[in-house]
Amino acid sequence: MGNWKALPIVDIDPETNSELTKIMPGIKSNLEHHEWTKHGTCNGRDADAYYDIAIDLVKDVNASDVRDLFAQNIGETITLFEAKKAFERTFVTGTSTSLNLKCSNNLATEIRIKIKLPLPGKKLADLLIPSGGISCDQVVVDTVAVGRVSEF
Repeated sequence: MGNWKALPIVDIDPETNSELTKIMPGIKSNLEHHEWTKHGTCNGRDADAYYDIAIDLVKDVNASDVRDLFAQNIGETITLFEAKKAFERTFVTGTSTSLNLKCSNNLATEIRIKIKLPLPGKKLADLLIPSGGISCDQVVVDTVAVGRVSEF
């Protein structure tokens, strides 16, 4: 983790900040500064619009069977196959090629979902594209991973 506080302040309205605080645990360490600098500045939108769209997409994931799978298996191991099955139960057959699991020492660190550049109001299911990325075959689910996304 870098010194994210040293990065430029992200200009978002109080409502967006409130929503972001609920879904991004790293906001306490100024992760939103890093995410905006690395991913948002080349997006063609201002920070508020970027994060409003990201928040809506995270809500789609948090309303999915993938989130439920993780929540029901805290402290347990889940497989990539199980995660992809859960993803397809929510986002239809064939969409799980968009999903990758990342881990460190078998502990789940990220759920990555590859999408097209989203427009406001679009649902996650409309944006999915195959990732071709590398995944961990299985991960152990830690408590802090459930219900929160730390990177967009």
